[in-house]
Amino acid sequence: MNEQLAAIERPNGKLYRPRRVVAYACGEDAESVLVVGTHDYDRAQVLANEIAEHIAGSGYVAVDWSTGWYRDGFECGERRWVHDDVRGRAGVFFQEIVEGAS
Repeated sequence: MNEQLAAIERPNGKLYRPRRVVAYACGEDAESVLVVGTHDYDRAQVLANEIAEHIAGSGYVAVDWSTGWYRDGFECGERRWVHDDVRGRAGVFFQEIVEGAS
């Protein structure tokens, strides 16, 4: 699977060229999902739902999404994904994991 991912334009006009698309569970209780390497909702939804099912069980899905630019960093002394339009990775953030919605 050596697929070439499309470049995504940053807010400052520079191009971001992702190498891969990866999903992460976020939050203290893994109540949200971040998919980095894309702004493509459909592609991100598939990965986010896999993480949701792994965390919460069969029938759970990730919902309430938005796109943005994220990097691994520290905020208020805690490690977390922070917004960064200049150095961040393209991402789709799913704010909640719920049962049975689509």
